[in-house]
Parts: sequence; structure tokens; C-alpha cells
Amino acid sequence: QAATRNPDEFYFGMVNARLRDGVHRSVDKKRFSEAQLELMKTQDAAYINSKLQSERHKLERLRASAYLRGTALERDTAAGGGGAAGAS
Repeated sequence: QAATRNPDEFYFGMVNARLRDGVHRSVDKKRFSEAQLELMKTQDAAYINSKLQSERHKLERLRASAYLRGTALERDTAAGGGGAAGAS
């Protein structure tokens, strides 16, 4: 099978592979300490909470905008104005 492969092929896995006792082995990737992992988890949680708060704020603005448009439409229709669709 190796004879049928293109000798010019390149795989990024080759960059991280090293020979040990004549056998290809991948190099261990950097491992994080428990303190670093805990810090990353708290940072992730803070980021998610920040995005959640931002999306809630957007939702409240959209609801307020839709409510204001709805009341303006009801007021125009009650006054006989025909609303936004009837205004020409």
C-alpha cells in the first residue's frame, strides 16, 4: 500500500510525528495543569454569561419595538387611518 502512495504527499500529522526506536509516534501535545484548566473553564462560563446577557438585551429591545409598533398600528386603525398598509 505504501508503494502506491505519492511520495510528494504531505500530511500535517507528519510534522508532529517523530521516530522512536524506528517507529513513528506522534509527539505529545502540550498538556494543561489543573489550575489552567479551571481558569479556562471559568473564562468560558463568563463569556457565555456575557453573550447570554447581550442576547437577552437584544430580545428586550425587539419586544419593546414590536410593542410600540403594535400600539401605533392599533391606534391608526381605531382612528380610521388604515394603519401602515393603508397609508398612501
